[in-house]
Amino acid sequence: MLAGSVLWGLFLHRRGDPPFSVFFWFMWIPSLWLIFPIGAMLGCFLPRWVATRGWLSAIGLGLLVGTISGLALASGFWLCANHRELIGLVVNRGSGGYASYSYSVWLHLREQAWRALTGVAPVTAVWVALWTVWTYRCARFSILSPNHKISSPKVWLQFDRRLLRLVGWVAAGFAIFTTAATVLFAGQVSLLAGPMAIGLVVLGPWLGPLINSKGGCAEAWQLTAVALPVLLGGLAPFALYRRSVGQATATIAWCGFVSALLFWIAAGALSLGWSTG
Repeated sequence: MLAGSVLWGLFLHRRGDPPFSVFFWFMWIPSLWLIFPIGAMLGCFLPRWVATRGWLSAIGLGLLVGTISGLALASGFWLCANHRELIGLVVNRGSGGYASYSYSVWLHLREQAWRALTGVAPVTAVWVALWTVWTYRCARFSILSPNHKISSPKVWLQFDRRLLRLVGWVAAGFAIFTTAATVLFAGQVSLLAGPMAIGLVVLGPWLGPLINSKGGCAEAWQLTAVALPVLLGGLAPFALYRRSVGQATATIAWCGFVSALLFWIAAGALSLGWSTG
């Protein structure tokens, strides 16, 4: 999905839409916490769904699942990109001139909804459909039958170096990806892309106020009030269980933590945008 977003951003960049750097940092990055859970869920269930089907049935299922995933991701992308406008429609209901304000906001929301529907949804649908075909080929050789059972050893959930290692891998991979994307679209190496990416992983909403101390503190507090409980919720299973669990429970716990970490990064990207204007 990240690779698909880069290709789509390249298309927008060549078409003359807003600079890709803005689109990338403040539109797609806040959507990563939506992309990862969808991909993790499909990665868990899709091989089982297509393992015993024929080619045409697998392709049809891929198109169906891809379309549903595309609509879900487009809706989430639209909500992330326009959350301030949606909040403003509720907060400003009693203010003067609300009719003209709401009319202009709804025009903007409809335009953004159409862009998400015609942009995000088709890219996601094609991406998932192609991935389903590839998964089908792999699943036919790895899964013998619907009742085939694989031994499931226990996994120990606790606070240890694995959590820190995961955060480090996310920060390092995020820095490499953003640096490569900057080189691709700006044509030069940015010395700030990597450190800013690492800063988003570690500092979250407080990277923006750290860069610009004169603005963004109020928004950083608001985003922290939302993102920090989500991050702590992602860490909760590692604090509550502290014992060996099945692979299914461990997978949910680890994927939940990654999603919460990506949500923390998304809050940081939004705060960075507000702080830097």
